[in-house]
Amino acid sequence: MEIQKPARLDALTGLRCFAALNIVFFHFSNPDWFGPLAPVVNAGYLSVSFFIMLSGFVLAYNYAERAREGKLDKVRFWKARFTRLYPVYLLSLLLGWQTLAQERPTHTVAMYRLGLVLTPLLAQGWIPQIATFWNTPAWTMSAEASYYVMFPWIASLRSPLRWTGHLWRLGGLWILGMIPGGAVCDLQPGWDCPC
Repeated sequence: MEIQKPARLDALTGLRCFAALNIVFFHFSNPDWFGPLAPVVNAGYLSVSFFIMLSGFVLAYNYAERAREGKLDKVRFWKARFTRLYPVYLLSLLLGWQTLAQERPTHTVAMYRLGLVLTPLLAQGWIPQIATFWNTPAWTMSAEASYYVMFPWIASLRSPLRWTGHLWRLGGLWILGMIPGGAVCDLQPGWDCPC
């Protein structure tokens, strides 16, 4: 039985285009060049959050109903995400291998080694000291990979009948998101942690 896909949302392509341009201009230009649009260009980092939210929306739009009905094949979903994300990521690491020489003097030996292990696994974003290790922009891909891992379970949750149920779930997800950072701070008491 073939699964019918939801209709395409072509309007999102235009939004992605503007957000991508905003990120490029933010990183590779002077915001003052844009006159009255300078504040928009100067806030280009917000477009990264937009991309992450958009990715979550598109995933939910395409897969949430199947997940709630128990028809989402988790392994197939993860394989599809992996084949879409990892080859480009691996290529970026291979192209940027020379940056490792610059990483060595800026980290302790333990952090450097941890960066070498976690970065190819897309797990570096969980440790603030090495979140930008080897490939600085890839911290976003590390975050996205963790969302992909959690998505099938989160999407399968049924919507509560009352809004207080939503608040409890959001609170639980918020606390769950604080656990990795808190654990890192507890395990490394010498680190400058915001906790």
